[in-house]
Amino acid sequence: MLGRQEGIPLLKADTTGILGRQEGTPLLKADKTGMLGRQEGTPLLKADQQDGRPIYYDIYSVLMAVGITCLVCFGVSLFAMQTKYDFTGCGGFLFVGVLVLFIFGLIALITFPWVPIPQTVYAGLGALLFALFLAYDAQLVVGGKRHELSPEEYIAGALQLYLDIAYIFLFILQLVGSRGN
Repeated sequence: MLGRQEGIPLLKADTTGILGRQEGTPLLKADKTGMLGRQEGTPLLKADQQDGRPIYYDIYSVLMAVGITCLVCFGVSLFAMQTKYDFTGCGGFLFVGVLVLFIFGLIALITFPWVPIPQTVYAGLGALLFALFLAYDAQLVVGGKRHELSPEEYIAGALQLYLDIAYIFLFILQLVGSRGN
């Protein structure tokens, strides 16, 4: 099993693989067989990423992260469904945010691998960014805004919501987590 420090490059590689599978194939969105392949491959990447991750933290940290994740996801989803602001036009800004977060994570990993402050900043920015992704994806699924998913894409939308919530949990766990003995 990988320790916390050794697993960070694997986390970044899996994250890149998931984002590449989800957002890097716009031509396959209209093709039902391509979309099916994306939906079957993504849980495999996500399962590899989360396998045993909460084991490295004590139970109170995991429960606190679950509670905070539930509150954040409920609040963001409620806000996204009730607000007059349209987040569906912000996909480009969110993509730039992911690139900035990825580059910041690589720089922090290379220059300060054992310093906790850059990792805390990385986890906080990641939780904030994926909360914005949750608002964006919730508005895409609910519809009624400038962009919305067609009925054929609701499974992909549900998968996106699942990934947003899973990433929020992982980043919050990294923020509040204290490692067990």
